[in-house]
Amino acid sequence: MPTVWLKCVAANTHTTIKLETMHKENPQAQHTADNGNATLGVVSGCGFQTHELKTWPEYWEAVKSGEKTFEVRKHDRNYKVGDWLFLACYNPKTEKYEGRGMIKCEVTYLLPGGSFGVEKGFCVMGIKVLSHCRQLNLSLINKPS
Repeated sequence: MPTVWLKCVAANTHTTIKLETMHKENPQAQHTADNGNATLGVVSGCGFQTHELKTWPEYWEAVKSGEKTFEVRKHDRNYKVGDWLFLACYNPKTEKYEGRGMIKCEVTYLLPGGSFGVEKGFCVMGIKVLSHCRQLNLSLINKPS
């Protein structure tokens, strides 16, 4: 049964710790932060996954502004329409996260590789931005798959 952020990554460390503690005490329930900015819960049989992805700064900004409405990725995570992507701004030159927060997107379309000029083993996903969280939660990014 997957753990899913239903609204947005918690706005601060205190909220994140509080939500994770509540979830450990009652893992089957949905928990909402006091400020209403974040919800953590378990969704059974939802059929979608969450994917935390490093995104280079210029592409992260283009997604945030609405200019870029797609992601091209190696198709190694079984992406599906309805999945949520959490995009974290990552600088490949410094090999560090830039602290701009995360963008939560929904996959609205999936074009698998092997046709229309998309290399086999890759995919193009149509995405819709759902929210932008100013706080980067590295526990999401660094958790084992």
